Amino acid sequence: MAKGVPIQGRNPSGNAQIANVTAEGDLKVQLSGTIMELYGATIDERPPANSVPVGATFMAVKTQEVWQSDGTDWVVM
Repeated sequence: MAKGVPIQGRNPSGNAQIANVTAEGDLKVQLSGTIMELYGATIDERPPANSVPVGATFMAVKTQEVWQSDGTDWVVM
């Protein structure tokens, strides 16, 4: 296991605590958020515009067009 600097964080109460690491020393993390870039092989793989967040973009492979969802329709950018 490589030696490094211990990482401290704060728990929900605001108290300092050592970060959660694996036995190998890898830092355990959890990502959150929304993926705003979508890709597909063809335009037929594009999801309905109202099923993705407003502002999400879609690009089909081997095309030059990018579409952006306005929450109702896909708009060519």
